[in-house]
Amino acid sequence: MIVISYSHFDHANALEIKQYIAAKDYSSYLAHDVIEPISREPYEVSYAIRTCDAFVALITSNFNVSEFCQQQIGAADVLRKPIILVQLEPDICVPGFLYNHSLIPQSQLLRHLKQFPRQRKERVESWIRRTCQAPDFSSANDFCNEYRNEWDSMTDDEKARWILAAKRNRNVRASFHGDSIYQREKRKLKTYLAAAIPA
Repeated sequence: MIVISYSHFDHANALEIKQYIAAKDYSSYLAHDVIEPISREPYEVSYAIRTCDAFVALITSNFNVSEFCQQQIGAADVLRKPIILVQLEPDICVPGFLYNHSLIPQSQLLRHLKQFPRQRKERVESWIRRTCQAPDFSSANDFCNEYRNEWDSMTDDEKARWILAAKRNRNVRASFHGDSIYQREKRKLKTYLAAAIPA
C-alpha cells in the first residue's frame, strides 16, 4: 500500500494521482492535513505510514507550510520508508531536511514505484488478477505487454497461478496461444503441480 501525503488545498491533484496509480492496481491511502484531534484519523494516518510500502508526497507551496504534512513526511523518513517527492509546482523547494531526495514530475511516478522490491509482489498479484479478468483479446495482449518483464522475477508458485488464471479465461488462452513463454511454462506446470501437491 502507498501513502499519498498532501495538503487539503491540493485534494484534486491527490485524487487524480490515486486514480492514476489505481488503474495499474496499486492500492493507496490518502493522508491529508485536515485532521480532527478527537477523531480516530490521526491513528489511521499513523498506522498507514507505519505499514506502507512507499510514501508519496505531493510537493507544493501548500504542502511545505502544512504542519501535518511535515509531520507525516518526517515520520516516513524516521521509519525509513521509501519516499517519492512528486513536484506539482515549478521552482518548488524540497521540504525540510529531505534535501537528499529528488523531486520528480508526476509522469515518472509509476516508473519510480516499480523500482521498489516490496512493490514486486503487488505488481505480480495485479498481473494474475487482471489476466483472470481480461474482458477481451485486446486487453489480454495489453496485460501481457505491460507485465512481461515481471516474469523472470516470479516464483514457481506465482507462475503456476498466472498460468491457471490464463487457462480459465478464453480471451487470454486465445491471445497467448502461440506465445513461447506461455507454452513453455504451461508444459512445466504439470511437473510443478505434481511436486507441490502430494499424491
